[in-house]
Amino acid sequence: MNPSFENQFYHSITLLLKTNPTTKGLVLDAEFGAKQSKDSYTNFVCSIHKLIKTKDSNLQFHLALFPPNHPDQHGYYDLAKLYGCSDNWIFMFYDEHSPRTKPGPISTSNWIESNLSEIEKKLHKKKLPFEIPIASIRQKIYLGLPLYGYAKNKSGKFGKVVPIQNWIVTPEFQSSRSDYSIIKHNGEVIYLPTANFLKHWEKISTEQGYAGIAYWREEFATMYLNQ
Repeated sequence: MNPSFENQFYHSITLLLKTNPTTKGLVLDAEFGAKQSKDSYTNFVCSIHKLIKTKDSNLQFHLALFPPNHPDQHGYYDLAKLYGCSDNWIFMFYDEHSPRTKPGPISTSNWIESNLSEIEKKLHKKKLPFEIPIASIRQKIYLGLPLYGYAKNKSGKFGKVVPIQNWIVTPEFQSSRSDYSIIKHNGEVIYLPTANFLKHWEKISTEQGYAGIAYWREEFATMYLNQ
């Protein structure tokens, strides 16, 4: 957090909006911050939000955020302050396990539920300057869902990204009633989300009033998304 970086960032946004007049908004995806950077990150986000809204109040400013229990989240989100400095949040419920953890499912329903509960607890409490209704919290959140899995090879190395595109027609993807499947293929053990998992959270998003679904990434599952 220093003035030269901040000025350069402001200039880049100004140039982007000027040369791309049809831009509807921006998403800031800042990852792997330390807890000590919480205040700097929060102040930076709020300054960007103010800059964008000053240029055009209709421009959207979204934040891509790690969930509270993500393996790479180190307590650097001040959700109460960020709530007023952004239009929507994309919570990245992609990686319950990652290349930096032991092998396991890419994401599970229990993990997503516990994270959503934690987020609501942080915001829906009376000691804040104002109590945020649960419905308002949910309207702010896009649920990030994974369209990929991870593979572990014979040597034990874990972390190769495997798009679900080539697995969409398989029984493991179509018929499994669990959140994920474990598939052994060409010497690899692959952890993949299932149709059951994706459709469950698509349904939850609508029924419980969340802003919507944010998939990562479209090209990983165009066949699924085009259904």
